[in-house]
Amino acid sequence: MTQSTIQDQARSSRHWQRAIALIGACLCTGTSASVYTFSLYGQPLAQKLNFNSRQTSIVAICANFGFLFAGPFIGRAADIYGPKRLAAIGAIIVCTAFLCIAYTYNGTLPWNSFIVLAFYETLMGLGSQCTSMAAVTTTSKNFKRSRSMAISLTNAFFGLSPLIMSQLNTLIFVSENGSPDTFGFIRFMGIAGGTAALLATLCLVVVGFGPSKFADESNPESSSTHSANSELDNQHYIQNSNVSENTPLVNRQSPSESSPWSATSSSTQVPQSAQVSRAQTTKSIRTNRDAGLDYDFVRDLGGMRFIRDPEAQLLSLVVLTGAGIGIFFINTIGTIVDSLYSSSVPERDPNKAQSLINFYVSLVSFASLTGRLIIGPVADIGKRLYNIPRSSLLVFITFGLVVSQIAIGLTTKIELLWIGTALTGVFYGSLFALVLSLTSTWFGNKHFGSNVGLLILTTPIGGEICGFIFGWVYDQNIPDRDPRKCVNGYCYRDAFVATTGLALTCLLLATILVRHRSIRRCSIRELLREEEEVQEEVWPL
Repeated sequence: MTQSTIQDQARSSRHWQRAIALIGACLCTGTSASVYTFSLYGQPLAQKLNFNSRQTSIVAICANFGFLFAGPFIGRAADIYGPKRLAAIGAIIVCTAFLCIAYTYNGTLPWNSFIVLAFYETLMGLGSQCTSMAAVTTTSKNFKRSRSMAISLTNAFFGLSPLIMSQLNTLIFVSENGSPDTFGFIRFMGIAGGTAALLATLCLVVVGFGPSKFADESNPESSSTHSANSELDNQHYIQNSNVSENTPLVNRQSPSESSPWSATSSSTQVPQSAQVSRAQTTKSIRTNRDAGLDYDFVRDLGGMRFIRDPEAQLLSLVVLTGAGIGIFFINTIGTIVDSLYSSSVPERDPNKAQSLINFYVSLVSFASLTGRLIIGPVADIGKRLYNIPRSSLLVFITFGLVVSQIAIGLTTKIELLWIGTALTGVFYGSLFALVLSLTSTWFGNKHFGSNVGLLILTTPIGGEICGFIFGWVYDQNIPDRDPRKCVNGYCYRDAFVATTGLALTCLLLATILVRHRSIRRCSIRELLREEEEVQEEVWPL
């Protein structure tokens, strides 16, 4: 058997392993979206346990607190211990939390304080983060060239779970006669979600990128030397470029010392094969640049260096304001729908109200899934074909969030609520998926899990701010929480004035970040141009 045949078989095996791992990752993220299902059972739960709007908002956001505040620790665990254990633990935790909520609802468990329910929701968020982080980390470390599309596909299933569960709730647990079976629905979500996540755990495996099939195989020794030297070159480049924003990228006094390839310039110290490979690398860079080279070079940051990085800080603020709005809306869509419906009919039908809630939860989930799916291919195609920076999409997405909040605030009829709901879902899903792709592209995969955890740490803060404002405005206008009195949505409209202001802040932050990235790309482009001149002098082609 020839060497090329062995390599082809190994490559084919890796492709199959990546495909299976991607399926498992999609299933994992699908089950981890249970943190977004509160609107499906939140209203009957609050009515049964006699919670007011502020208490309900606290219980709802606690799932997101558990999901997002655990992010840095869960991400670190994913980087160290791998995805399989993490996903299995998360599946057990999610199942346990849902069962506790279900048996509290029907009175089997005696502790029905909103604080206890908030603890159960936090526990559910923690388990969901375990399964989600295991899935995203596996995908990020298995794909390189199509990483944005793979991450978007995995992340898209995060919006699929509420869509499926809302439809199952309508088909199975909402009867024509009598009240909806809320207890059976919550128990079903726990058992089904935990079982699916455990099955997905069997598929999660980190395969890695593997060698490219386009590598030069005509001279194995030369190819090996080229690969080794390229790795050293990349490591040296990362070390030299991993500096503060105020540090010059090029040392003007000594270009040869500032070169990422200039560990030495003496022919007695550098082997001839290394000189040739470096010259080939320089030629490749010059050729690829004309074809649209990606100047968003990975800096491989993690820990305190990541926290202190200005671009990471700006990105976290964009997540705080933009993703916080999305989480807030998903948690309160049930209250909004119930208020618009109940105030528009002579007599409120609980089954009709629940069916409408299920429909709008399905809509926002499907819109979020669509946004997560399309943003990856759009980012990759725009970069490859038109050399459009991925970061520029942040401005478009955050502008869409502004429009969505204005649309919801102006909606006075239940029939028109779908416009703002769909816009919010699409742009929230796009933002979340794009942030994952940018984190991998800008800061590397070595600390990907912990970096993502740190970034999304701010999301529940934005969601809690919006949720608190919504609950306070609602309780001030309707102290008895009777949705029939909320005519044309007046009882919560002021809350969306605040969320519109928050979305405008997000747009401003995204614009500043895009400008910052543009300056960095120009500096790196200038660095590479000077490096070509140095390489042509030291190793003429």
